Amino acid sequence: MTRKCGTCRECCIALEVKSVDKPAGEFCKHLCRVGCGIYEARPDECREYNCLWLEGGVPRWAKPNMTHVVPWRAGIKSPDGSIAPVLRLSFNAKYKRHKRVMRWAKQVSHKLLVLLSDGKLSEAMLDGEVVASRTGNNEHFGMEITVRDGKVTGIKVGP
Repeated sequence: MTRKCGTCRECCIALEVKSVDKPAGEFCKHLCRVGCGIYEARPDECREYNCLWLEGGVPRWAKPNMTHVVPWRAGIKSPDGSIAPVLRLSFNAKYKRHKRVMRWAKQVSHKLLVLLSDGKLSEAMLDGEVVASRTGNNEHFGMEITVRDGKVTGIKVGP
């Protein structure tokens, strides 16, 4: 069964889009009643974003407009060329973090690195625990993540 955005526009709120000067957690100025007003000419950041919910990579109950969290897949490349899988969860800062999503993230973090961010607080979760956090609007999450053989081996909060 194919999933569709329907009335969901959460990615247009939660994600940062630098090319149109849109901070994380704020409505995009191009968002209109039917979706993106510049869809055909949308920025590369928007074109490259793939909603993990649409792809079926997260549970059906975790639809972004119901949980106010935007799930997406990323990877961190190690010097040996292997890639450690990462689940990124971008929360809408105007809402409390959804408890069911947080329980699910904790479970997933036993298998891969989970990065949580709402534009004001960024956290890294591994093995069910928050192992690093940083406040402020941080470019590139503000953490140095070390990868070896496709596994995260260290996380250090940058300056």
